[in-house]
Amino acid sequence: MNCRAFFTAIGGSMKIEDFLSENAVVYELPAKDKEGVLREIVRLMVERGLIKSEMEADCHEALVLRENLGSTGTGRGVAFPHARVDNLDKLVGLFARSSTGIDFDAIDGEPVNLFFCLFSPKDESTEHVAALSRIAKIMRNNDWCRFLVKARSVKEIYELLLEAEEDIFE
Repeated sequence: MNCRAFFTAIGGSMKIEDFLSENAVVYELPAKDKEGVLREIVRLMVERGLIKSEMEADCHEALVLRENLGSTGTGRGVAFPHARVDNLDKLVGLFARSSTGIDFDAIDGEPVNLFFCLFSPKDESTEHVAALSRIAKIMRNNDWCRFLVKARSVKEIYELLLEAEEDIFE
C-alpha cells in the first residue's frame, strides 16, 4: 500500500464498526490479572464467533509474545493488547471494560479499566496500524474514557465508542 492509501486508512475511510460490533463489547471483564485478561479476551472472541476456535491458542500466544515486548497498557486506565496472526482473513477487535481495574503493567503503574484488543492478518500491517491509531486517538480523550468506564450496558458502551469516533474524526 502506498503512503496516500495508508494515511487515508488512518484518517478517514476506516471506521470502528469495520472491526468492532456490539457483539464484540464486554460489559464487565471477569479477569483479575494480566494473564487472565489475555486468556479471557481470546476465549470471549472465540465464544462470540470473532475468531475460529482452532485459533485460540495461537491468538493467546501472540498476545503474550506482544506483551513480553512491552506492556500495551498505555496509561490512564487504557490498554491495547494486539497482534498479527496467521489464518485470519480480516481485522477483528474486542472492547472490554473492567469497572474495578486490573493490574496490566501499564506504563503509569495504574490499573487498567478499558481494553481494546485487536487481531489482524499476519500479512496486513497497514489496516492494523490504522485501526490502532484510530482507537488510540479516541482513548486519549479523558472524557470519553470516563464515559466508557461509567457506562451501564453493552449497548451504551458501543454507542459511546461510535459517538466518540464521530466527535473526534468528523
